[in-house]
Amino acid sequence: MRFTLNIAVIFISLISFAQNGNYRIKYLLDFQKDSLDTQSVNREIMYLDIINNVSIFQSENLFKKDSISSTDNPYSLFGIPKPEFKYKIVKEDNIYNYFVDYSPSHRFYVENIDKVEWNFINDTIKTIENFKCKLAKTTFKGRNYSAWYSIEIPINSGPYKFNGLPGLVVELFDSKKHYHFQLLSMKEMQNMKNYTERKKYTKISKQDLIQLQNNIKIKPSIILSNSNLNLPKEGMDKYNNKHRELNKKFNNPIELTD
Repeated sequence: MRFTLNIAVIFISLISFAQNGNYRIKYLLDFQKDSLDTQSVNREIMYLDIINNVSIFQSENLFKKDSISSTDNPYSLFGIPKPEFKYKIVKEDNIYNYFVDYSPSHRFYVENIDKVEWNFINDTIKTIENFKCKLAKTTFKGRNYSAWYSIEIPINSGPYKFNGLPGLVVELFDSKKHYHFQLLSMKEMQNMKNYTERKKYTKISKQDLIQLQNNIKIKPSIILSNSNLNLPKEGMDKYNNKHRELNKKFNNPIELTD
């Protein structure tokens, strides 16, 4: 499926831009799941929702799943693709709340926002779909990134945990192109809502979450421990073997270092 940058939608939003408004910014993310397999590239649409002074970054499919789950018709979930990324990052009051959904287990951790240190390449400018963009580079969580940003759109929040640029990120990618974000659209929204149900999440440390993720890779069935699903040993072994092989092919997280 081919995606194009929706200039008209962005332009209309830009005219009415207000620092405390509500906006949905869509990015197309191409990512390589297996670091050793160049054919393992998948893509997913990601949302950066800005609700006044709070930003929420998540996949489109996770947003749809959460919004439908909050209604009285959960059967509408059928037909929605399973989100590749089960996390949601809520930025508020200089902290990140990182929510992860390993249904039926739900966890979140809190960390301070570390401002990304950018190296601004001032003499490098290019036009991306009529937007004059400048280049900045950084090293973040074990990867080297290049970002094209436009000061015509004064938003300093970006995809994932990227921040601190003087304009909206139009394109961002690491040196190996394992993670490649491209701006699709920006639209002013009415009645935006954060569907995060904090009460169903258990707070843990980031290190504990990393340990949980490592444990799941070894024994995937541990995420079923809090469910009402009682599989016989043969079924549990089959589940573990299947998902253990799938996990081996998703070995290329966006954060390589803490």
